Amino acid sequence: MRTQATAQPRGAASRRLASAPRRRASRAATAATPPPPSSDNPLLAATKRLARTVQGGLPIVGLLSRLAAPGGGVGWDELAYPEFARALVDTDASESGSRWAEAATALAKAHGPCAQSRNVTLCLWMAAAGGGGLVASRAVILGARRLTVTQDIEIEVDRFAGARAAALEQGGSRAAKLAPRPRPSPQAAVDLAVDALATLCLGLNDGDPVDAGDASLFETLIPPALAVAAAHATAGGVGCEWGGVDGAALVRAACTSRRERAGAYAA
Repeated sequence: MRTQATAQPRGAASRRLASAPRRRASRAATAATPPPPSSDNPLLAATKRLARTVQGGLPIVGLLSRLAAPGGGVGWDELAYPEFARALVDTDASESGSRWAEAATALAKAHGPCAQSRNVTLCLWMAAAGGGGLVASRAVILGARRLTVTQDIEIEVDRFAGARAAALEQGGSRAAKLAPRPRPSPQAAVDLAVDALATLCLGLNDGDPVDAGDASLFETLIPPALAVAAAHATAGGVGCEWGGVDGAALVRAACTSRRERAGAYAA
């Protein structure tokens, strides 16, 4: 009986010693297991989606620096859509009453989903940050028409940014890429912004008049957007000359002269 009692602990100890290599091997295999692919990592996936949308050609660290900077882009970088949207919101927040947000809300309430502020912001970005200069005005109007059907902001951001990048690449040389960007006149930029919003939000055909109530909302929505682009253009980017301009008066003139631009965006 005494021999049997001492044999059992020895057997248990032997089993523990025998299983130790297996446990070490299991831990080693677990440590060697590669991390999950980026498609399974929500943080990496979100970062990639953001980088695709901006299409700034910068590493993620540079992209985040641009988004955090009060003035937007750096050097000769063109004004990206997220930078533009954030600057527009910051500009509006600095004014008592948040007039831009109020006008955008009123426009959406009057004209439905196509007139949501995100769609309005996209159209204003296209008109202010290259439309009528690097990118043909017709491309901006066609983008507004597509939005009325698809409501797909991401694809329109990609399309416009790609067209703008292609226009910049046409120069070829570094000197050509660093040359001053085309800068439309303030009235030309306002005309394009009015026509893009009339197409997207109001569902009007080219040349159709804008009623007084909508024109009043446009007077609040358009000038701050062009001012944001003009501020970025001081660093060499795209934007019209905007200093000392009566934006509301230009918007009124653009609304009343729409009939004269009835065929301006034909193929």
